[in-house]
Amino acid sequence: MNAKKWVLSLPVIVLILAALLAGFNYVTDPFGAFGDRFMQWFSYDETNNPRAAKISYLEQHHDEYDSYFLGCSSTSSLPTESFNEMLNAKFYNLIMYGADMKDCEKIANYLIDNYTVKNLVLNVYLDNGLTYDDESNKLTHSLHYKTDPDMSALSYYSRFLLADPRYGYQKLVNKKKDTLMPQSFDVFDEQTGAYDKRVRDVEPIGSTADYLNAYPVFTNYPTSRCTCTRPKPACSRWLQSARFARKTALISLC
Repeated sequence: MNAKKWVLSLPVIVLILAALLAGFNYVTDPFGAFGDRFMQWFSYDETNNPRAAKISYLEQHHDEYDSYFLGCSSTSSLPTESFNEMLNAKFYNLIMYGADMKDCEKIANYLIDNYTVKNLVLNVYLDNGLTYDDESNKLTHSLHYKTDPDMSALSYYSRFLLADPRYGYQKLVNKKKDTLMPQSFDVFDEQTGAYDKRVRDVEPIGSTADYLNAYPVFTNYPTSRCTCTRPKPACSRWLQSARFARKTALISLC
């Protein structure tokens, strides 16, 4: 092949490779960005990106719920069954990693505008209440574009269609390892949205050293007093709104 033909064929090769990459990522859908049409493994998708995958799940199952928990990881401790019985409701837990208040605002807007919202429970942990607009990773912490008016559909779909194919490949590998019990790659109960704690709740804690060795994240927890330098929690920026005051049934500060 001479130089001219190579130059002319190069864009075609690039387009073919891009199409193959996009097709692979669409089919495997490791973040649940496209509704996981082929594998329907939302517990895995939500583990990678609960913000996007849970909205994709609700698009297919929103008629099964009328109430929602919204907030950071500690939100998973709110017992869905007890709240359902107490409030005669059908709760879905929209727990997400590092829930900053702008994300909560946008998701709450989406829920209220598109679904029946009988109860909306916002769980605010101290550091999350002081955080606003903090997207630390465009794949794992990205909102679904339908919940984010600041994001175009093109920007949303392109980041997931052209993502590193190793994410999709790893999903295929982990699918072969999947069991009835939760593992590190599928930690959510897709029907409730909460963490699936069937394994963790029965594991022996052992000594403090054993536990910290198993969960090293707890070795880095701050031990000194934290001083807040911001004059106003970020959560107040949207809780002042009349529409949220009317729709939010409970604010849990923990």
